[in-house]
Amino acid sequence: MFEKLKRHLERWERGERLDDRALEELEAEFETWLDTELGDIAHQADAGQGEAALGRLTRLNAFASAAATQRPSLANVVGAKAAAFRAALQSIGLSLGAAEFSITLGVPVALSVTLSFRVTPAGEAKPESAK
Repeated sequence: MFEKLKRHLERWERGERLDDRALEELEAEFETWLDTELGDIAHQADAGQGEAALGRLTRLNAFASAAATQRPSLANVVGAKAAAFRAALQSIGLSLGAAEFSITLGVPVALSVTLSFRVTPAGEAKPESAK
């Protein structure tokens, strides 16, 4: 499923620009693909693989943002999926023990995710909530 989109992602990671054909194929399945990928990422984090899930979310975020800058209609899809990106990030944050997380969507397309962790200096006791 979504083999063409996965190939476009791999090509983009190798530095190739998304051509018109690739963007048309992305546009046809982008929303469904994002739903599937974000759901899979959340499940991966829920299964205790937060680091791998964070890597996948970062990769997906970068690709979606790059595609949306070339095809403005995709920016609307990314914006509509902000809640799904947030849910995936929340699962990752819980898996990794993050103190807090945030997601910001900017215009034209800038999806930013942040995880924050509490750091306890050596020799100090961890707060009860962090144990």
